[in-house]
Amino acid sequence: MVKLLVCDVDGTLLPYGKAALPTDIADALLSAAEKGITLAIASGRAYTDLSELFSPLGSKRDDIYFISHDGALTVHHGKVLFHQAISMDAIRRFVQLYRDCPTLALYSAENCYLLKGNSKFVKGNSTPISNLFDIKEQIYKVAAYDDALTPMQEPTFPITGLRLCSKSPGCIEYVTSLASKGTAVSDLQMRLFMNKLDTAAIGNYLNDVKMLKNAKYSAAMASSPEEVKASALCTVDNAADFIKWCITQTGK
Repeated sequence: MVKLLVCDVDGTLLPYGKAALPTDIADALLSAAEKGITLAIASGRAYTDLSELFSPLGSKRDDIYFISHDGALTVHHGKVLFHQAISMDAIRRFVQLYRDCPTLALYSAENCYLLKGNSKFVKGNSTPISNLFDIKEQIYKVAAYDDALTPMQEPTFPITGLRLCSKSPGCIEYVTSLASKGTAVSDLQMRLFMNKLDTAAIGNYLNDVKMLKNAKYSAAMASSPEEVKASALCTVDNAADFIKWCITQTGK
């Protein structure tokens, strides 16, 4: 029986290149919520960005558990339930390594601190700062952006305390090495007095593997890498189809 449904966003619920949640996805999520399924959204995006993206769900959005920053922060009803913050030492190492990058961004729960550069890469609130002592909140993700959108260079050695969570042309992002979607889902299951047998999950990329393994019912998008497909019970072309199937497993 499916009691908890965990969904990745980009490339799963939201096709790449799209800015708004597809109608069939929103309708399927609403139907799942109405059937009593608890919804959790797990993404590399910031919490405020996710909250806005799922506004088409109306009042049901408030009941969603948002696992943001690639598992570093879980928020429900605006309250932080679980977090894995980056240490200041790790932040300093990141800043030193990417000191020549045009834009450096440090993300808290609801804000983004710009150590240098501009805010065109940032959605939502941003606060320019002159040094790290200006930060008054815990940081959950750090990112380096290149205005010229040239390929970002990954260091030849790991940054102690950090895990590379996203890399694309003009962007490289890190969270604490302790954070993952799988860990955040495990924490949420315990909070809800649920377990793997109650859980369904869908994703499309390598950072979703641990999350998929924490669910009895799991699906990977057909476009996923082979390692992701191997971690799931099935593959689908449209996430809405999997969500609708989950609804049939509620027993209600």
